[in-house]
Amino acid sequence: QAAFNAAGGGAEDSARLLVRPHDFVIRRKYTEGSLAAKVLRVLTAGVVVKVELVDECNRAVQVHLSHERYRENQVIAGEQVFLEPHRPLVYAGGDRWHGDYVI
Repeated sequence: QAAFNAAGGGAEDSARLLVRPHDFVIRRKYTEGSLAAKVLRVLTAGVVVKVELVDECNRAVQVHLSHERYRENQVIAGEQVFLEPHRPLVYAGGDRWHGDYVI
């Protein structure tokens, strides 16, 4: 999961974007709205492949892929990639979210 800040002029203009680990697509080329990240580790054991990354602001991001999706686009540690968020949850202004949301 990952949380990203987007701020305007004041607290009421700020928003946080939460993307669940299974709601990212990893791409090798930039697409509009994607986020640059570097692959730290790929864990293929288990039901899902877990890809651990760090974004440009040095924040940890974890992406979960099915083994089938991973075989279609195998990334390796050290590779620069782009994360395309799907179905993000937006917490704006007065909405309460403090970063402890885990599924």
